[in-house]
Amino acid sequence: MGFKKPQSGRRQIWKRGGGHVTHPQQLGTKRLLMTVNYFLLNINSLGIPAFTYLANAVGQLEQPAVNHETSEKDSLCLRLEPSTWHVAQAFSDFLQEFNWEKATLIVSENLPGHAEMIQHMKESAESSQRLTDSSAFKFEITRVLKFPGINKLSEVRTCPEDSRCIWRYKSILRQLYNTEERIFILYGVSSDLMLLYKAAKDTGLLHLFGNEYVWLISPPAIVSPSENIKDGFTTGLEKEHLPGLFGFYYTPDISKAAEAAAYVWYEAMRKYKGQLLNSSRLDESTVLGRLHPNFTYKHSDYRRQFWEYGKHITKLAKTAGHCYRCDDIERREYIGFNSNGVINTTQFVLVNSQIKKNQTRWFPVGSWSMSSRHESPSRTSFRIDSVIWPGYSKTPPIGRPKKYLMRVATLEEDPFITYRPLEADGRCGETSLKCRVVMSNASEFHWSNADNITKLDGSGRYQFNCCSGLSIDLLRELMKDLDFDVDLFEVPDKKWGGWTAQGWNGLVRVLLEGKADMVLTALKITPNRSEQIEFSVPYQRTGITILVALREGAISTRAFLKPYDYPSWCLILVFSVHACGAALFLFEWLSPQGLDRGNVPPREHKFSLFRSLWLIWSMLFGAAVNADNPRGVASRFLGNIWALFALVFLASYTANLAAFMIAEESYYDLSGINDWRLMEPGMHRPPFRFATVPSGATEENVKMNFPQMAEYMRNYSKSNLDEGIKALKNHEIDAFIYDATVLQYRVGKDKDCKLKTVGNWYSMTGYGVGFPKGSEWKPDIDSQILIYRKNGLLERWSKYWFTGACQQSGRLRNSNQTLGVKNFISAFILLIGGMLLCCLLLLLEHWFYRYMRPRLKDFDKYGCCGLVSISMGQLLSFEQSVNQTVDLMKHHKCKNPICETQQWKLRHELETSRRRLQKLETLLMMQQQQQQQHQHQPGGCVTWLISSRLYNAAAVV
Repeated sequence: MGFKKPQSGRRQIWKRGGGHVTHPQQLGTKRLLMTVNYFLLNINSLGIPAFTYLANAVGQLEQPAVNHETSEKDSLCLRLEPSTWHVAQAFSDFLQEFNWEKATLIVSENLPGHAEMIQHMKESAESSQRLTDSSAFKFEITRVLKFPGINKLSEVRTCPEDSRCIWRYKSILRQLYNTEERIFILYGVSSDLMLLYKAAKDTGLLHLFGNEYVWLISPPAIVSPSENIKDGFTTGLEKEHLPGLFGFYYTPDISKAAEAAAYVWYEAMRKYKGQLLNSSRLDESTVLGRLHPNFTYKHSDYRRQFWEYGKHITKLAKTAGHCYRCDDIERREYIGFNSNGVINTTQFVLVNSQIKKNQTRWFPVGSWSMSSRHESPSRTSFRIDSVIWPGYSKTPPIGRPKKYLMRVATLEEDPFITYRPLEADGRCGETSLKCRVVMSNASEFHWSNADNITKLDGSGRYQFNCCSGLSIDLLRELMKDLDFDVDLFEVPDKKWGGWTAQGWNGLVRVLLEGKADMVLTALKITPNRSEQIEFSVPYQRTGITILVALREGAISTRAFLKPYDYPSWCLILVFSVHACGAALFLFEWLSPQGLDRGNVPPREHKFSLFRSLWLIWSMLFGAAVNADNPRGVASRFLGNIWALFALVFLASYTANLAAFMIAEESYYDLSGINDWRLMEPGMHRPPFRFATVPSGATEENVKMNFPQMAEYMRNYSKSNLDEGIKALKNHEIDAFIYDATVLQYRVGKDKDCKLKTVGNWYSMTGYGVGFPKGSEWKPDIDSQILIYRKNGLLERWSKYWFTGACQQSGRLRNSNQTLGVKNFISAFILLIGGMLLCCLLLLLEHWFYRYMRPRLKDFDKYGCCGLVSISMGQLLSFEQSVNQTVDLMKHHKCKNPICETQQWKLRHELETSRRRLQKLETLLMMQQQQQQQHQHQPGGCVTWLISSRLYNAAAVV
């Protein structure tokens, strides 16, 4: 008895010695797979090999094994239809054809074979990365997005109205929106593609199907055509205009599969029969009898039955081969199986979605095949022509953004990062960037769900806002100079990055997890953080300082003295007043027109040292009192200089006094982090309370250097800076320790100007841009920051963002603070210069009386000098002096007997003087005659003496 070789080209299902071929073309795919899997599991458990050919379920059949302890290579199933391995190879060749180096894989978890698809795509990408040839194509699957697809056909109609169902697809699209990849590989069914497009329309993300993106669709999503594929066939999206999709479609060939199965099984049985005949002395009929399983399901003990030869025959079948179309040299190919029982040759039709007759339909535009006829290392061939690219573009997309998409994590901290709502049109201003911010009602984040942070609204956490601030200005400048785009999002746990029992959190953790390429906010550079991540050069200086709140008080009792400091008061009221008064009296004493060194009787000129001081004091404060005025030119000039000095003094005093006549504000004037109230808070009554923000650089520093202080302030810790300031103003705490730069900004922007930083800065450091270890962006960003510092950009940004109303008022208050001697030095110079000038005027006055007055009298015969200066005219004219005296006597009326007595005496003296004057005039005439004779004129001196005497008499009157 022997085996009959099957006839070539005959369509049949051949069964012999346990071999089976199934072709379920007409059954529902999912139900079919369940049936086939159950069937294969049963016959494989009996040790019976099987061939499968599921043309409508490419890659969806799971590989059954003999038992759970055996590997996939020990499976008794040989697959004649393409597997996910073939699909992965086809997609890899498609990426290589257009040099697309990055792709995102989207898989439906309800579609059988999705795990194998992920595995084969990753293996293909990893094998390309291991190539040593620098010119070889390499690609990577940067992200795998899973979603639960629809379970029933009825869900296709109900899903768009079901918020839970459609949310799955919206979530996938929103994650795709935040990636830099432009190539999407979909492993799902046609309903998944339709619902994805529906979700894109609902969320306004239709651009994901635009000309920058390429969608590659797997065979399960290609509906089997009922017509000739050259004329196009349905996509499931006929009503939508969606050109530029690509997919792989498998054309069933049952004849080829059946022939290959028959010949492979024949060769395996023939080889095994030969092995048995060679290894034993049995005849052929005995061997054939042993090869038959000899059991059926009707056997009473069928569960214990197992065909011992099935496993060996399957191994021989995997190594056997079949020459298909051997008579046709050009089309001949050798069909075999790999160690996993997967056929080594197959062919896909490349289809492209195009718009024909206002409908979106699939059209064949190429092919991909794997065959022994191909000379490439992978034995594959790819052909494509006459395609429609997405958005009707004339060229294929480049497969990546025009600019690199940088994932940037941040956290709000005024003025570095500030959140603001979107504008009415959903955009942000020119100085802002769109960012994703954790919603206020979001649940508490746990790092076990860290994959959610790259989602647009993963678990309902994120919403769009506008971010602005100093760090955003820096980021925008870097984006312009280094040519990249950003996906800016808030760190999900809203922590700065500190070490906890669960490891690092916050901004440090998001870099360690690889969920961000960069961190940009007020992130302080610390030694512990630098061990985990890398920092750029600092772009802003900072440290640790203490914030306190101002408390209202009463007006100081010494407020009227505060416009000047004590040395200034001493110099003005003690030295200047008395020195100027003494100088005034001295100049009047020495002046020939004043006291004339005591020659003028006090009753004629009542001026003394005390009266000089009284005059100085009254002029200083502008008091309207009676005072005696000096007569000398130098003393009068000094009086004017003092009046000018007093004007400057009063003006500055009055202007500065208003600043001090206000309620004095009190606060805790801490010296710094080492202040005794912080080191020993219990010694203060009541105990001193202070706090900081946990999981930050400030707490880390205090914990390292002052562990007891850190343990104490943990009782008052606040979750953020706003809560700390609120507690400070409500007197719940007495001080708040935090970043110095940020606190200075908050002091300047405080609405009530009730905040103040105290003490010296501690632990000086800076803010830097954070990167993962080994980031290629760090050198470029370091260079740009140094350029911005050199050209003054960083300084301009700092001046703009750190200017506040309270800081401006503080500067004005500084201009009205207590004035010292150096602030009033110009007035003192004026006073000293005036005194020196008065000395010169005194010398000129004496020189005038001694030399100029006698000569000036001869020229001033008509009294012209009296028109310029009355006192000078009186000095030069004796008659005018007498007339002035007479006029005073006529109009002066006494009101007491003493005055009348004195007036009578003066009249008597005046009459006596007149008589003497007449005699003198007679003598003068005689003298003039003698002078003409003897050229001698002594009468000039006598006349001057008489005139001087009469002037003095008139002055007394």
